Amino acid sequence: MHNTPWLPEWLLWAWLGLTFLSVLYVAWDLFTSTPEMKVMKWGWVLVTLYTGPVGLLVYWF
Repeated sequence: MHNTPWLPEWLLWAWLGLTFLSVLYVAWDLFTSTPEMKVMKWGWVLVTLYTGPVGLLVYWF
């Protein structure tokens, strides 16, 4: 019996990298050009941190 994971390791690292870039973009955009309340800004950063690139897509739309 093989003990191989169903998800390749490189895919996990790619998702983590995309999540990091998504969080950086959302934080930069919110704190430089969006006049929302500070709590909402941190909320968007946390949502993007939890959901990754999917959170970035939700933020754009």
